[in-house]
Amino acid sequence: MTSIRFPTPAHRGVLDEVLAELVEDPLVCGVLLGGSLARGTARVDSDLDVLVVATAPPGAFAALETRLPGPRSHPLSPRGT
Repeated sequence: MTSIRFPTPAHRGVLDEVLAELVEDPLVCGVLLGGSLARGTARVDSDLDVLVVATAPPGAFAALETRLPGPRSHPLSPRGT
């Protein structure tokens, strides 16, 4: 794993808090760090770009799918599939 250079202690603290909460969630499959922090170009005014990969219980998208225009499909699949 590559070492991350945090521009401030607050950046590390916030990321540590987010990760501590996500690791306890059984639906979370993975977490990706992106943006300037991942590239090593973060500054003191940089935000944290975090992508959370999670599973969803059956029917979790049912309410959303009824409001989506066009073909009914999983909201994350290519249209029409």
